[in-house]
Amino acid sequence: MTSDDVCGQVEQAPSSEVQVAHATSRHLHGLIKAGKWPIGEALPPQRDLAKTLKVSRSSLREALSILEAFGVLRTIPRQGTIVADTEGTEAHGSQPKSGKGYEQSEIYQFRFMIEGYGARIAATRATQSQIDEMAANIAASRSAVRDEDLVSYVQCDFEFHRMILTCSGSQLLLDLYDQFGATFRENLRLPLASHRRLSEPLNEHENIFRAIERHSAEDAAYFMHLHVMKAANRAEIPFNEVI
Repeated sequence: MTSDDVCGQVEQAPSSEVQVAHATSRHLHGLIKAGKWPIGEALPPQRDLAKTLKVSRSSLREALSILEAFGVLRTIPRQGTIVADTEGTEAHGSQPKSGKGYEQSEIYQFRFMIEGYGARIAATRATQSQIDEMAANIAASRSAVRDEDLVSYVQCDFEFHRMILTCSGSQLLLDLYDQFGATFRENLRLPLASHRRLSEPLNEHENIFRAIERHSAEDAAYFMHLHVMKAANRAEIPFNEVI
């Protein structure tokens, strides 16, 4: 794949900056796997790379942060952003603070509260068309797991959780989720740096989805709480720091 091929594909991506960033990270990862930049080699300066890919600097920075969270890239002072030797196949161990300085345990606590309640309401209010959209999301997530496409999976993951809050009909919950969207995306992707565990959260999503599909509020809340706690466990956050 040439840089021109990448440019064409990125230009066809949806206009949302978040979606452009995810598309860009997928294309960069493809180039890295194809040997465009060998392990240990630095990527071009961000200004040049953004110009080559025809994306904004902010979209490129988000794309690079995604690949860095997965271990594909590393930033080294005075060397720049280099290709790591793990290519995203190893877990990160202890989790850093979010970009806004929140402890990861705080984010899981917040998610435990608003998403558990959101799932409970969603189970009573979800329309058939919304349920169909969630089913399509589950199918897309399965494809991402099969292809070991971490970037696509995390996007599906974020969209799945947002769908639930949309189904709840609570604009306040949805606004809160959107307000901290970047923080939540980071929180969702960090525990998934290992390909080997992608099927675990997907199975948990399916349990939540089935509960909403049968309009069981208690089950939806239970499975969402369980999912958030297990996600925290995958991020090595102690159980007692979440609830």
